[in-house]
Amino acid sequence: HGNLAEYGAFGLVALALIELQAGDRTLLWGLAAALVGGRVIHAVGLLAKVHLFRVLGMVSTLGMLLTAAVVLARKSGLLPLG
Repeated sequence: HGNLAEYGAFGLVALALIELQAGDRTLLWGLAAALVGGRVIHAVGLLAKVHLFRVLGMVSTLGMLLTAAVVLARKSGLLPLG
């Protein structure tokens, strides 16, 4: 499916940036699990034509990307830590 190439690539880049900044390993593994799990659930929803799985897969994927963006923004000083 086309959006795997888009969201998967952004997710992998975000994970790589967090790892390069010596991010927390538990957070990194959690984000990776959310990305892979979300993509798998989305694919199952597409194949089985179960709309709920597609939605849950996208929520997981977008939640991972949003969380990664916040983590990276905080580490770079763009967001205050308080």
